[in-house]
Amino acid sequence: YIDCTGVLFGDAQPDCNGVCAGPSLFGDWNQDTLRNADDVQSYVSNALANTGDASTCNDLNDDGQINVYDAALLQECTLHGDTQQYWIQRFPCQFPTGLYNDLDLVTIRPGSLDTLAKTFDLEMANPFNAVMAYELAVSGLAIDSVQNLIPEYQAQPQFNASTGEIIALSGDESSIPKHFAPTPFLRVFYSNVTDHEVCVKEVTAVVNYRYHLSNASLALPNCIPVTFVGVNNLESAPFKVFVQPNPMRDMTTVFFENKNAESMEFVLTDLTGRTVKTFQDIRGESINIERAALPQGTYFFTLRSSRGSVLGKIVMQ
Repeated sequence: YIDCTGVLFGDAQPDCNGVCAGPSLFGDWNQDTLRNADDVQSYVSNALANTGDASTCNDLNDDGQINVYDAALLQECTLHGDTQQYWIQRFPCQFPTGLYNDLDLVTIRPGSLDTLAKTFDLEMANPFNAVMAYELAVSGLAIDSVQNLIPEYQAQPQFNASTGEIIALSGDESSIPKHFAPTPFLRVFYSNVTDHEVCVKEVTAVVNYRYHLSNASLALPNCIPVTFVGVNNLESAPFKVFVQPNPMRDMTTVFFENKNAESMEFVLTDLTGRTVKTFQDIRGESINIERAALPQGTYFFTLRSSRGSVLGKIVMQ
């Protein structure tokens, strides 16, 4: 064996820029000749700001872009690069690397939208593997902050308020456990709604606990209409009421103002005026409406309190 300098059995190798015995390392974002947690955070920050330069030395899975999967692969290298037992799985620092797992299905969808508390929850179904990192984007609202909803997952999500981009990567390799049914995993707090609907705009990448790139997708519909209903118009209503999702499939939630926990009544009727659901002595600020055996169509509701009544419409698809 002759190395790149022409020395027999030498150890000089081209660096990631192709320079023989050069100083550049894959993943060394700040170019200090070290690969560590600072570089991992640089990947996250640049992916969040969409400023990452997908050069040969930076693009760790050779897909032409910088996202949370590059940050995860570098973390794998920094944590396990010198662990011989780990090499049975993969040599983590031999870039470009990575593995796309087509069978590891992950679905992300909108959860509940609470326009009174100004929160938007996202739900995840990951029946095959625990999830260690994700990158996605929401639209239709101005983000104030984000909160992880999974106690076992120690990552603190980061966000870009101007783009709606949200990234989470656990430095301690904690993960979101497997869930067969969609489960709330992320809460977005917002200052105001900026569109007629709030959406999970895209899912950039999801990384499982084995550092595999999961087959992630959006569930449709990926948007929730911001539907306010009232008597004639919202300003003249005795109290605010909104329904989400609307149209609904299996279940929807009716939210309303009831700060003093007074008794309220909810009546749902079909187009013929026949009462199909009734709720008495409601003391909270929301009720769930389950479709059960009700057929497709348009239904009308009346929500009454001592302050007056609000009329609204619910469409079942």
